[in-house]
Amino acid sequence: IFIALIFFVVLRLPTVWAIVISIAFILLYNFLQFYLFANYRVIMTMVTPTLALSLSFVAATVYEYLATQREKRMIMGAFQQFVPEKVVKELLDHPEKLQLGGEERYLSVLFMDLANFTSVSEKLKPTDLVNLINIYLTEMTEIVFKYDGIVDKYEGDAMMAEFGAPVHFDDHAVKACFAAIEMQERLKKLDLSKYKDVISSLSCRIGINSGHMIVGNMGSKNVFDYTVMGDAVNLASRLEGANKMYGTHIMISEDT
Repeated sequence: IFIALIFFVVLRLPTVWAIVISIAFILLYNFLQFYLFANYRVIMTMVTPTLALSLSFVAATVYEYLATQREKRMIMGAFQQFVPEKVVKELLDHPEKLQLGGEERYLSVLFMDLANFTSVSEKLKPTDLVNLINIYLTEMTEIVFKYDGIVDKYEGDAMMAEFGAPVHFDDHAVKACFAAIEMQERLKKLDLSKYKDVISSLSCRIGINSGHMIVGNMGSKNVFDYTVMGDAVNLASRLEGANKMYGTHIMISEDT
């Protein structure tokens, strides 16, 4: 029973309290031995149970450490493909910032899509199309990471990114705008000579909005995405599409 209790307090309580309570259990057991011997002449084993209680504390502590490391690896695996390295490190240092479920936050979201890409894709072989998309999205993703954003998802040649989550920073709107400007500049410098027969030039449309939205892990218990939802997100998507009507490349909302 004492061993089970020690495991329970080590796994459930802060380290200091776990040490104090574990020592108290060990002292209590030894006190009971002396009490039973002095009053009832009952002889109990002393060394082996005391050693077992001590080792159980060590074992529980090691188990808790391994569980913590496993949790850190889980966070790393979930975010290292979508989040800048310094954001991942911040999450590892403060895992409480990564909450299951959703919470309302004030963030900036960016939608980006290549213009006239459907007609271009019809002229390319599937392998060339995939290579072109990979070159383009690799460059755009590096820019998102540079400005501390996270990639929410890719949809063909389109990309959705958030700024200000999971680690919050106050200038998320500014960084989203800087990212959009640099995306347009980087696109002009891409080496697309291999595809010059079917592509004269590529341009992309970007929409950015800032506002209150729900952010968190959403989906099923087995498969989920870290994403954002809400009217503010939908508006950013509409702004990206509105560029086509106005002949513009970047459109931001009044809130941004």
